[in-house]
Amino acid sequence: MAILVRSELASHCQLVCCSCRYVIVKWHDVLFVCVYMPCKGTANYQDSYCDTLADISVVSRDNAHRWLILGGDLILEFTSSGPLHDCIFEFASCCKLQLTYNLLPSLSLVFYRHQSLCASSLIDHFLVSSDLCNCLQDVNVIDDGANLSDHLPVVLTVVFPALDYNTRCINPASAPSKAMHSLRWDKADLAAYYDSSYQLLSTIAIPWCFCWTQSGTLMEF
Repeated sequence: MAILVRSELASHCQLVCCSCRYVIVKWHDVLFVCVYMPCKGTANYQDSYCDTLADISVVSRDNAHRWLILGGDLILEFTSSGPLHDCIFEFASCCKLQLTYNLLPSLSLVFYRHQSLCASSLIDHFLVSSDLCNCLQDVNVIDDGANLSDHLPVVLTVVFPALDYNTRCINPASAPSKAMHSLRWDKADLAAYYDSSYQLLSTIAIPWCFCWTQSGTLMEF
């Protein structure tokens, strides 16, 4: 999982966040998110799936941007329905995103194909900011024999409106260093620490949260 950037654009890009499930890069006013969602073989995959979407939602909220483009392996087909679909739709609504699979030239196309298992599906997707939909030129799948992966490349072509090309992102490695000071944990006042932690954490607004009941239903709170 990675986001590759042309060398001539690198000075305008900034790595915002990187985790085991997603990478977020900012280019001018655009946030690009590459994601690999947990599959059924992952322990507590439903909770992990919703947690990953919640993390991305928080990161996007905390980083000013005009548009967001998310692409990757979502492990879901939107021609069907299920509990995790509710997570995706809630996430898309929260971040004002639109699905793009309906822009494919044919819904008979597949994104994933496993020949030995005789299996195929539409599990790789792009989601884009709603006000960017009119700028989409094309969504397509490249089926080329040179590709040895069981996932076929999905291509999204976007013509962005005018951007402020005078804006340059600061490379964190070249930014002036700032000395960080921290208190020793073994010298701390535990009662004050517990009280301060409660006061600070209780003010955090959680955008949305899901949990799974023992019966397998999805609850939002």
